[in-house]
Amino acid sequence: MMQEIINVLIGAFGQWFGVAAFLFVILKIQRRYLLELNRLGGRPLMLFSAAAFVPIHELSHALVALLCGHKVDKVVFFQVTQANTLGYVEHRYKKTFLSPFANMLIGFAPLLGGGVVCYWVTVHLMPSLLSVKYIPQDSEWVKLPDIVSTADTLFHLTKVHYSDGVFWLWAFLMVNMAIFSVPSGADFKGASAGVVITLSLYVLLSVYALGDRVTIDAEIASGVLLVMPFLIMVILTSGLLVGLLTLTNKILGRASCR
Repeated sequence: MMQEIINVLIGAFGQWFGVAAFLFVILKIQRRYLLELNRLGGRPLMLFSAAAFVPIHELSHALVALLCGHKVDKVVFFQVTQANTLGYVEHRYKKTFLSPFANMLIGFAPLLGGGVVCYWVTVHLMPSLLSVKYIPQDSEWVKLPDIVSTADTLFHLTKVHYSDGVFWLWAFLMVNMAIFSVPSGADFKGASAGVVITLSLYVLLSVYALGDRVTIDAEIASGVLLVMPFLIMVILTSGLLVGLLTLTNKILGRASCR
């Protein structure tokens, strides 16, 4: 019995580990991307890149705040200041037992908003990518061969479309939308209580469902598998763009030394 509970706990946390790993990696890519943009063209280039995507980030916060019954007092979609705050949403609410969950949804809203925009962009610019079939080797989780397979698919698509300007426009929009959809430190702080409570309830429900044919974590895993190819492709494409920026900066740096 104890061994089964331990296995359930490992499985429960394992389902969320991949999501946490994705957020961690894309956050690192975001910081490096902004750094390389700043090196290439200074703060104006970084602001130019952010101007089209930060408003979507803030709009996502505002819409979900309204859906959660919060009073939105002010929305700054984009601002140019010396501080790192390019936009923000001020909202207030009456505290209830649901407040931690509402704040969690509001904090992570840009991930959903960014995902919707990425899907819309793909439909209009690269609809052929939506027909790519993805069948994981394991019905319960994504494994290394699945990541390798997705990477191979991405490289194949790049090889096929490398001379197509629409493909590179799609890649640029996708990468920037993904990078600027990452919740900020303030977003994570506001969502932290809801995340802790949700994970605790999730583990309890997984243990409670012990012995059932379909467990809670297996159901969530099936949902994660639907979006995992997209998440993997975003990371790989983002890493490719950051690599190109880094290479460009190094070449320009060497050229300036001659």
